[in-house]
Amino acid sequence: MKLIHSNIAQLEEVKGLLSVISDTLYTEEKEVLSGSTIGGHVRHLLEFYLAVDSGLDLGRVCYDARSRDLKIETELGYAQDTIDGLVVFL
Repeated sequence: MKLIHSNIAQLEEVKGLLSVISDTLYTEEKEVLSGSTIGGHVRHLLEFYLAVDSGLDLGRVCYDARSRDLKIETELGYAQDTIDGLVVFL
């Protein structure tokens, strides 16, 4: 249970960060992020959780076969909703 609570706390921390940045900042390419965006990094992170969620139904988790949901990367509100769903899942 401690691991689950720790992961929930981390997801809530990411959601807190997302609540204080603009849509523009979320999707703006930054040199400090090697030309990537905050949204791209958030998408990458959340997709690993989503892979676990979908993998449980299949009886195996394959991170390489995870789906890439570009909406997470480009829509701040959608990313926050995805986090809410993952917290419920956990």
